Amino acid sequence: MPRGRNADSAVKERRESILTALRQVPANWLTYEELRQALAERGFTVSPRTLRYDCAALARQGLLCVQRGRVQVNLAAGSDDWGELADRVHSRQRKKLALLKILYNVPGGLTTAQLLAGHPALGGRETLESLLQELAIAGLVSKTEQCWQLGPQAARPVAVSSALAAELYCYLDLLAQIITLPPELMRLKSRLVPLLAFPGRSEWREKMWRAAERIVAHGPGTGGRPENAALVSLLQRAISERCMVRVTYRQGELELAPLGIVYLWEKRHWYLVALPQGGEEPREYRGDRLTDACLLPECYAPPPGFSLPEYLGRRWGISDDGKEYPVQVRFVNTEWNMVALERLQGEISRRWQYRPDCRLYSQGEEMFLEDCISGLNEFAAWVRSYGDAAQVCRPPELVERMCYTARRMLERYHEGEEDA
Repeated sequence: MPRGRNADSAVKERRESILTALRQVPANWLTYEELRQALAERGFTVSPRTLRYDCAALARQGLLCVQRGRVQVNLAAGSDDWGELADRVHSRQRKKLALLKILYNVPGGLTTAQLLAGHPALGGRETLESLLQELAIAGLVSKTEQCWQLGPQAARPVAVSSALAAELYCYLDLLAQIITLPPELMRLKSRLVPLLAFPGRSEWREKMWRAAERIVAHGPGTGGRPENAALVSLLQRAISERCMVRVTYRQGELELAPLGIVYLWEKRHWYLVALPQGGEEPREYRGDRLTDACLLPECYAPPPGFSLPEYLGRRWGISDDGKEYPVQVRFVNTEWNMVALERLQGEISRRWQYRPDCRLYSQGEEMFLEDCISGLNEFAAWVRSYGDAAQVCRPPELVERMCYTARRMLERYHEGEEDA
């Protein structure tokens, strides 16, 4: 274990040095070789492969822009390590949710020692006490004698049917047009939205989805933040008015007929779905590679029958393998992922907007996901994010891919033991 912590610290320090080196030239790009030299001056000797891996990881956090063998700090992300901070905050919130779930299942309460002994995934004593204090300040937990219990402000779970969710949403939506809703009701309204996307939606919900279908959020995950709001706003206008646009993409100019904007949670990137001039099939253009756009006077007619939900329907993320894979994955809450099933249900509720035939069902304390997807690489990455809480049942090629990844990880840890 000590070696693992040291290795993590070295990676973090190296990546912070990458960000520091690039922030010293914020308006310019550096090639990988120039960046390697800058790191060498700071005492970091890295291979080209490791450097590319680090830059790709920082780009996924929204901190860097990577383009044709060169990198630049993402000016839209600001000067803080937002992606890493967001991951830490997100992990802390999950631990709080897990703590509330544990205490809900034990009405008599638990001592700090019992929580530490029974649930090591929550962290050490210092972390656990910090989490409990924050929850206590919010009134979500309270301490009686030596035991921690749910507090007076902790709302007990309430089962909400899809029909009731629809009625509540309609009421709040109507009320919001008359008065300014307090923050608590606005949060409730936003939490009802995932419950509206389910197979067999009523007619008014179909209309609601169709009205918003050209600008959508897609894919699993918890979200990030879109870059370049001014550019997105101009493209939204072009989509609404069906205007052609001229864009600068990867330093080249293109004329496009924009059909929709997709924000992909898992990759923290937004994409423009557009028909290139003279092209017959729509394509996806990654937002961080679009640096400029202007409206053209020409208008366009969308391809006959084009629907953004149908275009995205079989894709798990944004990529398309040209083939559908029938997948089945088993999920269960584990010691190291105590709220996996809660997270799963929230993420799959978004999927039903595109694939109402996607199935999520329970068997005892387990849940099974069955779906037909395209984009096996993105689906595999999503499954891996669940760690030991997920087990792929089919297709065989995905099972083998997960086994290969697991073997490689095991080999690396064994290598670490041999070096220690």
